[in-house]
Amino acid sequence: MIISNLIFNINYRKTVGQSSIIDHLLTYSSETGCLPQKINDMWDKPIYIYRDKEGIVGLPHLDPDIRFSMKEDNFVDIIKEKISDCTDIERNPILESNFTFLLPGSIFPGLWMDDDRQRKFFVKQPLAYYVWEYNKRFKNRSNTTLVNESNLGRIRRTFDLEDATYLETLNMVANKINSKDPGSAIDFIKDKPLTLAEIANSKGFEYAIEEGTKEFKKDFFDIEINEDTSEVDNVTIDVNKLLVNDKDASIDYYKYMCKELAITSNLDLYSQFYEYFIKADDYTRLGMITNSDYITDILYNEFKD
Repeated sequence: MIISNLIFNINYRKTVGQSSIIDHLLTYSSETGCLPQKINDMWDKPIYIYRDKEGIVGLPHLDPDIRFSMKEDNFVDIIKEKISDCTDIERNPILESNFTFLLPGSIFPGLWMDDDRQRKFFVKQPLAYYVWEYNKRFKNRSNTTLVNESNLGRIRRTFDLEDATYLETLNMVANKINSKDPGSAIDFIKDKPLTLAEIANSKGFEYAIEEGTKEFKKDFFDIEINEDTSEVDNVTIDVNKLLVNDKDASIDYYKYMCKELAITSNLDLYSQFYEYFIKADDYTRLGMITNSDYITDILYNEFKD
């Protein structure tokens, strides 16, 4: 059993196989069921699947127990059942869609992966990018959820707050953290990982000021990776072969990637991507992927040498 219009993004053992860069590039194809993503939105996960007109933004939103079924021999059948009530971007049933789509997260393969007819891919990437993706996929989501208006719902749920505007919510969180000087608390948490706000709330504002970044980094860099991924070489996309100082070579690898995934390429958009993203330095690229100066500084300073 396969799902002919689905491409699985797979992990390998304890190694995450997803990439914000590849997720972004896949939206360029006219065959994928997602409008081309703006480069400045690369930090956000593209949405392909809808239920009751709401975008499915994470695997638990598709099925809270999906992690328990990934190793099942009939996983593809299980996924088919779980998405049977979902639609594509044009509100057509997803399984009957003419578009190719992806699940909202990378998955662990089981025996079902042996069917070569099912499209799938695994991503290798530079370590700084990998650390971000590992946290985004496997770790505490608060590490990659920023205290900003886009994450208002998550912030309210974390601090058990009533419905309010972003500014009202920010002030309520700041008062929880430092009632004597909420302005300082706002300066400390705004546009930074939600983890820092949680540390300040549980261990005190002064502790967070002095030890928060150290505690954050200890968890953020606590990752796992398999050096040998040869078992998935036949479905591997290597980001390093895109990030080269040779536009023709980069374009050729992009075309190869699209061919392997059986989707059309978009050379006009990729050419713009090369000029704007690939020709930029590592710091700029990390900033576009994380949407966070704080996390970009940490990643860049850790790996710049």
